[in-house]
Amino acid sequence: STFSENQLIQFDFNNTGFIKPDSIMLRYKYAYTTAVNAEMKGTPVFTPFNRLQTTIGSSVVENISNFNQVANMLTNLQLNTSQKYGLQSTYGFQSDTDVPTNEQYDGRKLVQNETGSFSAPIPCLLSNCEKLIPAGMMPQIRLELTTESIANQFTTTVVPTAMTLSNVEL
Repeated sequence: STFSENQLIQFDFNNTGFIKPDSIMLRYKYAYTTAVNAEMKGTPVFTPFNRLQTTIGSSVVENISNFNQVANMLTNLQLNTSQKYGLQSTYGFQSDTDVPTNEQYDGRKLVQNETGSFSAPIPCLLSNCEKLIPAGMMPQIRLELTTESIANQFTTTVVPTAMTLSNVEL
């Protein structure tokens, strides 16, 4: 499936066995139709997602509005500069092989019609558990991500005209 701005992405967990909390990762391919130097806000892997909601059965147990801002804050609080340097390609901070400056860990400048892939552990209620989650003994667990509008993802007047997320995996 492919997703663009303001769409809902749903992931249903298996109702068997156990879920290892630190294995909950988000991975996807992206494509932006853009002019050069559109400046993406925050941590690029989380920037396209406005809201995260977790439901167990029919009960909403977690609802994070402005998820991209919360995830960016957690990234900045939990990772030091050397850790961000090591994760720069998967988190999306740097696309070339030059030695980055500290300012480059505040977002990403896109090249024209950029495509690529990002992946990161997704900070949520489930991934912050200390022990295994007994999914086989619980009602259906669903995690939903809502994509952000393109205009809210960028800081400059150069804003992409289209965004496509594909092969979104949890």
